Amino acid sequence: MRAFSILVAAAAGALATYFLDPEQGRRRRAETRDRLASGMRRAAGTGQTLAREPAPDEVLAERVRAAPGNSPGLQG
Repeated sequence: MRAFSILVAAAAGALATYFLDPEQGRRRRAETRDRLASGMRRAAGTGQTLAREPAPDEVLAERVRAAPGNSPGLQG
């Protein structure tokens, strides 16, 4: 148990040193904040995507035809 406490204290000290560094700390904190916000937005969007009902075959076929690169002039 003592080794775990030492490990946690060392990790907390390393994080504090990393984020509170007078030269790079502000940039690191901003970058971390932006990455966390982006991940949260992506996670929120993923939940909405999974909740969709499956599209009918006709709708899927039309989406494939409308996708870039699927125009009749490009097929050989």
